Amino acid sequence: MNYIQEHTDKDYPRNIEAEQVVLGSALLEPNLTMPVIVDKKLLPEHFYERRHQYIFEAMLKLYVDAKPCDIVILANALEDAGTMEMSGGRMYLNQLLDRTTTTASLKHFVDIIRHKNTLRELIHAGERIEELGFDEIHEVNEVFSEANQIISSVSLPQDTPPYERIGGEMSEHLEKLERISADGGGVVGVPSGFSELDKLTSGFRDSDLVIIAARPGVGKSSLATSIVRRAAMAGYKAGFFSLEMSKEQILNRLICAEGKINLQHLRTGRLGMDEWRKLTDVAGRISQANIFVNSSPENSLIDIVVKARMMKEREDIDILFIDYLQLITIPGYSRSRENEVAEISRTLKKLAMELDISVVALSQLNRNTESRSKDKRPTLADLRESGAIEQDADMVIFIYRDDYYSDANEMDEVIVPTELIVAKQRNGPIGRVYVSFHKVFVDFYPNVYLSPADEARFAFKPKMEYNNN
Repeated sequence: MNYIQEHTDKDYPRNIEAEQVVLGSALLEPNLTMPVIVDKKLLPEHFYERRHQYIFEAMLKLYVDAKPCDIVILANALEDAGTMEMSGGRMYLNQLLDRTTTTASLKHFVDIIRHKNTLRELIHAGERIEELGFDEIHEVNEVFSEANQIISSVSLPQDTPPYERIGGEMSEHLEKLERISADGGGVVGVPSGFSELDKLTSGFRDSDLVIIAARPGVGKSSLATSIVRRAAMAGYKAGFFSLEMSKEQILNRLICAEGKINLQHLRTGRLGMDEWRKLTDVAGRISQANIFVNSSPENSLIDIVVKARMMKEREDIDILFIDYLQLITIPGYSRSRENEVAEISRTLKKLAMELDISVVALSQLNRNTESRSKDKRPTLADLRESGAIEQDADMVIFIYRDDYYSDANEMDEVIVPTELIVAKQRNGPIGRVYVSFHKVFVDFYPNVYLSPADEARFAFKPKMEYNNN
């Protein structure tokens, strides 16, 4: 265990009396006090004095082992651990017990210990950030990223109930179900803008980690910007982290998709009069949309976490997109890339739960699909570094296009059939939805945008298989 070192040159925040009262209370009435102390999430490292850390560590071990924590058994435990002398000896244990006459204010003194420890952690964080600031070797972006990581590592003491009665929020839950029913049912979370997909998924739900995966060039970013645009136009607030597209490129895609404007014409300045009229009309709508973008390619995992918290706190975003997962890094991570991706996916899932929004992360597929001779539709095993991503994701959606694997003539088609394959859905059915990809507008559209002849090719054929994993 790493213990906080005591300093003699600085007057660090501490309350030795509070520490003694808590330890004395645990000795005086262990059966009553230890459950309270454990529920308050007090740890040995929260104590300032080294000897108190050793004593409380021994108390915790006795409690976990369901052994009584009286002064005799505690002393024996410290002797067995070889920490009796560092704990102040038997005489000090007796002093702790003698100084405690009541356990009535136990919670108050535990809060004091946690509060002082948090202040010390902030001071230590500031000292480490100060050292980074004086080190002029590293780039400013690297220093800023590490400073953010240091600050984020400081946890605020929070009380959470150990459990809750399931029916405690029943009235609120019934109100939510009534609202869903009044709206026509179906979509519970943020809608994708594709009605058949929303029928299958009920939208992107709060606290869910959603993975949208495909081979390079199939349209991951296009699908993400399409969903972001449709959600924003419907009144939702969307955050978007892009690690490979600039803000200008994202804006161009949004404009062309919304106005059905040729992206290549926009990029090269060869817009016709009709396209210019569409552009001016669409620009006003896009400018009013609540889409908040960060397009820095230097974003590390901690950068994304910190900035996502800011987006939620300041803008109250409803959904967050990250393009894409394999471009995220953890500075200084020394283990394998597979372990790094596992840490990234776990963190994104925790972020979704913390912010209570859906986090949609785009992901690459490996080359397995291209090596298959017949059906090249992706499966969960095709996810790059698939183990952790598949495990952490609440939903996995694959994008599949036949033309990606076809000859040159078929690749010349402007509008191509596309399958959105819901391969995993923790709380719902899996299945397949047919949409269309428009190569000129670089966007996905529901079947309603196609001609009657093409409509038959994209007829919705749900495959209602339930996945209970």
